[in-house]
Amino acid sequence: MRRSERILPTVPATLAGAAVVFVLFTLCVLWTVRINHSERTVGQQGVFAKNVAAGPGMAESVRAACSLRSLQFLPQAPQPAVSAPIIRMAPAAVPKVVAQSLPPDDFHKPAVLDSRRLYALGAIETGNNDNEIGQRGEVSRYQIMPSVWKHYSQSSYYDNPQVSRTVAQQHWSSLRASFKKKTGREPDNFDMYVMWNTCYGYYASRGFQPAHLDPVVRDRAQRFVNLVERGES
Repeated sequence: MRRSERILPTVPATLAGAAVVFVLFTLCVLWTVRINHSERTVGQQGVFAKNVAAGPGMAESVRAACSLRSLQFLPQAPQPAVSAPIIRMAPAAVPKVVAQSLPPDDFHKPAVLDSRRLYALGAIETGNNDNEIGQRGEVSRYQIMPSVWKHYSQSSYYDNPQVSRTVAQQHWSSLRASFKKKTGREPDNFDMYVMWNTCYGYYASRGFQPAHLDPVVRDRAQRFVNLVERGES
């Protein structure tokens, strides 16, 4: 037999063996891929067990794992928009229009020597100095002649504000009553100060006319009126 005839029968056997090995290897690879694919599937929604033999507590573990992974990968549901808190502004307060109060009817008719007029009277006469003594002997901050003082009080506490106030109010009322009796009308602040600052009967001798008064008396009386109207008491 020739050499070539002995070698040829071995070639088909070798090829057949290689083919068997290749087929077996391919089957193993496919089987492995199938098993791996059946055991788990990876998707966008998470990892889910599939065709896994159930064991004690397996179902609960699988559901827990699925729920956890679902929460991690699933897009969150859109939350309802939270509206900004509504701030209700209080309506702007309407400015109150306060009507200017008119002076009382007796403002220019000083029936009583009140605190406003007491202050103005003492301010002009002495600067409200209780110890002031006038050139003619006038006493207290209101400069009342001692002879006039004795008609209303036996006290000699000329520097006592309470005593001098009581005497001044009584003398004021007496002058008002005398003026009203002679003129038939109520005196105003100007009239009252003229009678207070001058000798008895001086204003009557001038016909109770401001234009007939001495300029100094008239100016002082006007200052008294201004102080009362400004309310500096």
